[in-house]
Amino acid sequence: MPVCEVSAPDTFKLYRYRNCPFPRQHRLVPPSTAGKTLVVKIKTRIVFALALAALFSANGAKAMSFDDFARMNNDDEAGFVTFLIETSAQMLKTNGHPEQADKVVAFFKDPSPNGGVHQLASQLRSMNNINIRNSTNPNNRAYVYQVEDAMASTLKDDGIIVPASYLLAASQNFQPSGPPRQHNPGP
Repeated sequence: MPVCEVSAPDTFKLYRYRNCPFPRQHRLVPPSTAGKTLVVKIKTRIVFALALAALFSANGAKAMSFDDFARMNNDDEAGFVTFLIETSAQMLKTNGHPEQADKVVAFFKDPSPNGGVHQLASQLRSMNNINIRNSTNPNNRAYVYQVEDAMASTLKDDGIIVPASYLLAASQNFQPSGPPRQHNPGP
């Protein structure tokens, strides 16, 4: 069996076995890695555990689906829409757009067919239909629209920009006050 020669440069201990019958017989080892490797492994596991915890806690926060919105009683539906309107107006005021905030409130006080309530109801119907159409295809990975998305889209159509992500985050604080609506089964 042939004897392998070993050479070691100064920066890293690069052991190369020369005159060896086995190809690629070398190791790159930084100096004094024994204790650092354990610390890096522990830090990696801690970061991974924190990432998983953040992922699972983010899934705990849930947006208002159309089915949940439809099951709410009438007072809670009106309360949720009012909550979204007030949240939108408050966000616009804090970002330095008080005229836009007043426009949001006036838009939803308008009882005409071009008013905010009618436009929101139209957006809710159209986005719910999109969700139903997308859910029939098992291979579809389309975004599932929520009530907050319909509100953001309604405001955007009126020229008011409120991010849906802000409404989604703010709606986590809404708590329905009454019992859910009772659906009567058909005859």
